[in-house]
Amino acid sequence: MGVLGVKEEQMKKNSLDGITLLRFSHSFEQGGGVEEYLQNLNKILLCRNKMTIIQMHLSNDIKPNEERTEFIGKGTLIKVALKPTFERTNWNSLNKNKRSNHYKQVVKQVVRNSILYNPFLEKILTKYRRKYRIANIGIQAINAPSVCNRILETHPVDLIVLHSMGGEDTSQVIDISINKKIPYIYINHFNNSRFQHSSVREQIRDAAGISGVSSVKLPKYLKRKFVPVYDAVDTEFYYTDNAKEVDKKIDGSVIFLPARISPNKGHGDMIHLLGILKKREVNTNMVFAGRLDSSEFVSFLKEQITANGLENRVFFVGECNAKQLRDWYNRSDILVLPSRSEGFPRVVLESQAMQRPVVAYDVGGVSEALKVNKSGYVCDYGDIEGLAHKVTNLLFNESLKKSFGKCGREFVLENFNLTRLAQRHESFYLKAMKESSYRKNQMQQE
Repeated sequence: MGVLGVKEEQMKKNSLDGITLLRFSHSFEQGGGVEEYLQNLNKILLCRNKMTIIQMHLSNDIKPNEERTEFIGKGTLIKVALKPTFERTNWNSLNKNKRSNHYKQVVKQVVRNSILYNPFLEKILTKYRRKYRIANIGIQAINAPSVCNRILETHPVDLIVLHSMGGEDTSQVIDISINKKIPYIYINHFNNSRFQHSSVREQIRDAAGISGVSSVKLPKYLKRKFVPVYDAVDTEFYYTDNAKEVDKKIDGSVIFLPARISPNKGHGDMIHLLGILKKREVNTNMVFAGRLDSSEFVSFLKEQITANGLENRVFFVGECNAKQLRDWYNRSDILVLPSRSEGFPRVVLESQAMQRPVVAYDVGGVSEALKVNKSGYVCDYGDIEGLAHKVTNLLFNESLKKSFGKCGREFVLENFNLTRLAQRHESFYLKAMKESSYRKNQMQQE
């Protein structure tokens, strides 16, 4: 069924019955925030709608390009794995020349907004800008266009949902979408500064809908086009009564960071934080749970741990499934998230659902994901002393910690449950397909 075949009565019911979605993402099946987001989203949509979702994702283990089918609720989920390639990174030089890099970014942004995307120069620079359509984003899905074409030949896809932008593989999928006259939409799972990049701006130019998990610092050019879909968690699952004891004995309090082991997630700042707390005689432990993205970076972190004499205070517990994560939330005292960049961090929602307070850098949608000074604290990016002060305040004030925990769960229950997530996406998809259908009719009439 093509987009023009979607019945109006179905639209009015806000139902996705009979619809087939194709998702393209640089995420894996599990191990990170985007992965959890898509798992929850697919599950709740399929429980509510008699539809089909085809998800192209990355995997180093599953046989490439093979379709695996699951029947969930009323619908069908088809997973297709793509083999990824990664660009090597020098972790030791990652934080060098931060100031000069910042100035370069400011200059680039001024040039983009004042020249490249100046409305008066729109027609003149259109062809010139197209060369910026592809950026090196450090990860690519091998054979994405050929697999996408094969899927479209065997499945009647109504809408393509892109969860990754900027790379060559995404650009190729967009070209296929346009050539086959299938509408595509984009959902940004990261900081909205990504919308400033020329590659992303060029790739979303023909999108039927543009969305993201946060509305913080949204560029002006997207104000009227953007639809926030946020994130959500299963509040029945993430509940303290369902948790069990962890299989690792740790004496004393625990500061928890559940995130893939990556410099962008702030593990280096966490070690610095623990060093400050140690000097202040705040005896606590730190637990890192998450997928290993680079053994080189882990080696770098362990060197820092040894240099600060923290060998008995930092624990790497590896990639955890949802139940294991729930148990670690329950074992922890505070979630600390010193990320360099975030979209709308689901770990903040999970921690609050488990009645654990949050201390985080105020980046991306973090401030939307908690009740500031009521369920968690935020600090300016890079303010490790601020993190130390907030963490110490909570560790030594049990009644405050419990008050923050209670407020956090109530906040998540009201605003970020799975039903709310499904409703936001259903409305967004239907609106995009309606808009695409309207545009197509207008073009045919002209």
